[in-house]
Amino acid sequence: MTEIENKVIDLFQSNLSDGVCQEFLNKRHLTPDFLRLTKAGYINQHLADSSLKKSTQTELALLKEGQFRYQSHLVFPCYSFDGSFCGFIGRAIFDTPFKFHFLVYVLFLKETYIHGFNQVDESSKFCFVTENMFEWGRILQCGFPAVSLNGAYKSKFKLSVLANRFEKLIVVADNDQAGFGLKDFIKQYLGELNRQVSFVKHKEKGLDEFFVANGKQATTELLSNYI
Repeated sequence: MTEIENKVIDLFQSNLSDGVCQEFLNKRHLTPDFLRLTKAGYINQHLADSSLKKSTQTELALLKEGQFRYQSHLVFPCYSFDGSFCGFIGRAIFDTPFKFHFLVYVLFLKETYIHGFNQVDESSKFCFVTENMFEWGRILQCGFPAVSLNGAYKSKFKLSVLANRFEKLIVVADNDQAGFGLKDFIKQYLGELNRQVSFVKHKEKGLDEFFVANGKQATTELLSNYI
């Protein structure tokens, strides 16, 4: 880990005890186990007064035109395909039109970024593919390899990277219009590549809701059926 990575992640993780953040974590049933596995942290409204230098805040894209712009976000560190630290994905804890934001200081396109890719064990022959960070974290809690597409992006690039890396892909998409469209796209594209893919089925809106409603053991049993 680089010095800047250590400093910023430690700072954000120390903010998890913030009362507003704790209220959100409790509401979403995000446990210490989830936070540990995802390396999650929190940006509170006092970041501008923290020990983090303004030059570092600018470098990490936390400032825009000198103004702080990412307060009240749960954040997850991002890593490139080679494992280099390149910023954060932030999830607003209050309702906003766009809940997820990329806070990156190394230029890359979110349409090509696969979260958690470099964290999957090299020996793994299968991988769960999720839409968002919460479902990704839930699968990690169940002990399975997983990545996040960071939305229902219909990206052939992401799918081709995953298809070349793993023998079997297991898709966890939401039971909504965007999720149904993503499943159709994946089924068609991976079918053209003649690659094996399965789709996890349940009756909740998403796997995060399934985990909260049914618990870790039931979620583990559900996912085990597709390995």
